[in-house]
Amino acid sequence: MEACSPLGTGRHLSDPAVAAIAAAAGRTPAQVLLRWAVQRGIPVITKSTHRDRIEENLRIFDFELPDEAMPRLDALDRTGGTGNAIETRIKWW
Repeated sequence: MEACSPLGTGRHLSDPAVAAIAAAAGRTPAQVLLRWAVQRGIPVITKSTHRDRIEENLRIFDFELPDEAMPRLDALDRTGGTGNAIETRIKWW
């Protein structure tokens, strides 16, 4: 499995929970969403034609989201896939 549209096609970038977590971590909302996927063990393939965004996307490996942030970010998933995978502890891939 890999993250397809790990930023929720942009809709999660303005989510209040994402914004609060990003502010607390001193990161951008995009970095928080990408880091969430990495911490959940989901391979992420980012896409951008803007050099500054590409560089920003690479700066997700020098911090970790706190445990209490993870369920808040999990809740952004409206498909149920995240919750099912966490509950059953079955790898998705």
